[in-house]
Amino acid sequence: MITFCRGLVLRVGERQLEFERDLGDGRVQFKYLDNFEVKTYRLSKLYAEIVSGRYVPVTVPPSDASGRAGSVALPPHWSPKQQQLVDFRMRFVKAVLCSPARTHSRDHCESIGRRVWARMKAAHGGGVDCSAFSCPSGATIELWIRKYLQSDRNAYVLLDRRAMSRRPKRLEPLIDVIVDGQLAKHYLRLRGVSVKEAYRLICREIARHNAQHGTDLSLPSERTINRRVDSIPPFIRDSRRLGPAYARNKWRYSLKGDQSTRIMERVEIDHTPLDIWVLDPYSGVPLGRPWITVLIDRKSGYLLGFYISFYGPSAATVARAVKVSILPKDEWLEALPDAALRWSAQGTAELYVIDNGLEFHSTAFMRMAMELRSDVIFNPVHQPWLKPAIERAIMEFNRALPTNGKVYTPIANARPPDPAKGLRSSLMTCAHAFSNGPHRSTR
Repeated sequence: MITFCRGLVLRVGERQLEFERDLGDGRVQFKYLDNFEVKTYRLSKLYAEIVSGRYVPVTVPPSDASGRAGSVALPPHWSPKQQQLVDFRMRFVKAVLCSPARTHSRDHCESIGRRVWARMKAAHGGGVDCSAFSCPSGATIELWIRKYLQSDRNAYVLLDRRAMSRRPKRLEPLIDVIVDGQLAKHYLRLRGVSVKEAYRLICREIARHNAQHGTDLSLPSERTINRRVDSIPPFIRDSRRLGPAYARNKWRYSLKGDQSTRIMERVEIDHTPLDIWVLDPYSGVPLGRPWITVLIDRKSGYLLGFYISFYGPSAATVARAVKVSILPKDEWLEALPDAALRWSAQGTAELYVIDNGLEFHSTAFMRMAMELRSDVIFNPVHQPWLKPAIERAIMEFNRALPTNGKVYTPIANARPPDPAKGLRSSLMTCAHAFSNGPHRSTR
C-alpha cells in the first residue's frame, strides 16, 4: 500500500522523485532530487506507472503518516508454518478488538482469550493445528494488540521474528580468514572445485594450522560453508568460476533503460549479412550474401535508412546508410508499384549509438560525425541488450526474406532443403529486386 504524503520517493531510471504536494483535484506534484524540477501527475496515471514497474517506490511512509518505527512491509512470501501462526494470533487479536469494551485491559484479554481457545478446541482448531499451540495469557494477547495497532494493523508484526533475525557470525576470526582464503583460492576461480571439495580443503587447512601452531581450532560444519557460498553475490560467483562474459550474459540488466525523450535524439546503427543467397540474373553465378546497414530511431522505433551491398562492413557502407537516412525518400517510394505510405524520416541525429567495429573507429567515420555535429557513443563489448531496437529490427528484416532462398542453420538428423527445387527462381527474383532498386550495387 502506497500513501501519497511526505517521505514517498519514486525512482525512474537513475533519477529520483520526492512527493511535494497534493493539489486536491486528482493531481499530485513531485520534485526531482537532482535539479528540484517540479512535475505534476494525475493519480490514476501515476498508479498505473507504479503498477507497471516504470516508477519504483524507494522510500514508502506508513499509511497513517506517523512515521513510527513499528511500520514494516509485508513479506513477499509466507511459509505455511508462518501463515498458520499469523492466523492463530489474529483470532485472539480480532476477538478482543471486536468486543464492545472500549479498553483492552489484561483481565479483559485473558477472559476473551479463554473463550476463543475453548471454541477452537471444540471446533478441532477450525483450520489451525491446536496441538502446535497453547492458550496465550492475557499479557501476551495485550502485547500482540499493542504491536498490531502500532504497526498500522500490519499482520506481519505478529510473526515470530527470531527465525528471521540475523545472527552474528559464530566462527572464530582466524577460522573466518582461513575459510575466505580457501574459497577464494580453490572455489572462486575459473573451473574451480565444488563446494564439497572446498569444504574438504578447508578442513585440511585448519588441521595443518593446528599442527603447525599448536592451536585447537574447531572445524566448521559443511552447512556453514554452504551458507557462506550462498552469501556470495551470484554475479561475482559466476564471473570468477565461469568467466566475465558468461556472467554478463546470465545476469545482464539495463538499469538506465530508455533515456531518449524525443525523436532523432538517439539513433542506433548496426549491420549484418542477410540470410539469403543472390544470383546474377544473367549468368546465374552466385554473388553471395549481401550485407545490410540499418539506422533505427530509439524513441519511436522508426526506420531511418538502410543500405544493401556486397562490400561488407566499412566506413563507406555506413556513410551511404547515414546519407540515405538524412535525405528525403521520395525516389525510394516512386520505385514501388503502389506507395500507399509515406516515408518521412530525414535529418541528422543528435547521438549515434554504435558497436566496436573497426569501421566505426575509423578516422573517416569520426570526421563524418563531426561534420554532422552529432555525438557518438560506443556500446560495451558483448552487451547487445543495451541497444535492443536495432537488434530486434535486424531480426525482423531477416524474418521477412523469401522462405525458399533463405540460409538455414544446419540441424542434426534433418535433411537440408534441395536447392534445385524452387530455390533458383526465388533467388533470381530477389536478385532482380536488388538490381532494380534506387541504389544498385555491383562488384
